[in-house]
This record gives sequence, structure tokens and C-alpha cells, in this order.
Amino acid sequence: MKQLFIILLSFLLACSSGEQSQQKAETTNLADSSTVSDTTQEKPKDTVKVIKNLVPSGNEQVDRISEIKQIPHVTFTQLGKNNRVRELHCGDAFFWQIVQMGEEAIPYLITKVQDSTKTNIKIPCQEEYLNVGTVAYVLLSGIVNLPTMLVFDMQFDSFNTDCNLGYADGMLEYINNRPKDAHKKLTRWYRKYKSKITKEKIKFDNEPDCRKQHNIVYRLKIEYD
Repeated sequence: MKQLFIILLSFLLACSSGEQSQQKAETTNLADSSTVSDTTQEKPKDTVKVIKNLVPSGNEQVDRISEIKQIPHVTFTQLGKNNRVRELHCGDAFFWQIVQMGEEAIPYLITKVQDSTKTNIKIPCQEEYLNVGTVAYVLLSGIVNLPTMLVFDMQFDSFNTDCNLGYADGMLEYINNRPKDAHKKLTRWYRKYKSKITKEKIKFDNEPDCRKQHNIVYRLKIEYD
């Protein structure tokens, strides 16, 4: 009888131990499942911003054109019926630092013309914003004279200082909308005329001049055939 009681007690203890082990295993599995679920839900945030339109020029300063917030332009204020006051805005100092590079900057700026990344610089009288490449063109034209007919095989006749930052109607829009074509034609122009580039001292008059304010005393010149 005593022996039968010992066997029965051993059986009950074994069953109890098995239930505890099963409960512990289920608790562990639930914890693991919860961890997997949490890991699945918490996806790593992508902090890399891809700029598909970015075109590196190969020059550190030129590649920072997107930092320019304002480019040189002129505005007019109407005072009375027949009086308009002209005001010159020189834009960011960094703009003129690139212009000071002179001939060194030309090939890099031509490469950068292809960059269609948008800036925060708005074309007056329009809803369109300049591309980085268009600002590169503005910089290029501030360094050397660029006859539009000769360079682009296009004629831009009408000028509206109030609405086009001093450029012919359609000029900035052309660079903005057709950067690859503009780059191709500027590259052709540069290959043909780069050996004819000379340096000319600027003769300043008493009128306000941004180049004078930024200590730019030379401008590049090309004697075209």
C-alpha cells in the first residue's frame, strides 16, 4: 500500500512539472513572438535624400550654387506719373565669389548648366523658379560675354528688366527647360573660342556697379570673328 502511494505521488508531481514547463515555454514563445512583431513594425527610417537631378561639376564652389538665395537684378519703383527710380540689387556675396574665379570657373559652370535641381530663386512675373543650371548660366554670363545668337543659334529680342532679371524674354526659361541642349551648345562654343579669351580691365563710371562693390576689376573678353 505504501509503495502504491509513492508511485501515485511521483505521477502527480511529474504531471505538475510538465504543465509548468509547457506554460513557461508558451510564455517564452509569446515573448519571442512579441519581439519579432515589434522588430517588424519598427522599420529603420531612411535618412538619405536622393537628388536625381544633381549634376556634380567637379569644383567645390560651383557645386554650392544651390546655396545662392538671390542673384543680381534691378528693380524699378514708380514715383509719380513719369518718374521711375532704378534700384540695383547685387545678390549674395557667394555669387560674386564664384564670379571672381574668372576663367577657371568656365568649364565647371558649363557642366553645371545641366543641373535641373530647383532653387528658391523665382523669375519675376512668373510662377517658375530657376534651376541650379540656370543660375550657373547667369554666373557664366557675369564672367564672359555670351552672344546668344552665336552660342545658342537663337535670337531673344525683347528685354523686360522688371520681369526677367535683366535678360531677354525667354532666355532664362530656355536654360531652365532645355538644360541638356544649352549645355551642348555652350560646350561647342567653349571649345571653339576658349583660346581667344582675354582679360580686360573694367572701366567703372560713377554709376553703382556690383562688380566694383565686390572688388572685381577684370572681365573676360572674346574677340569674335
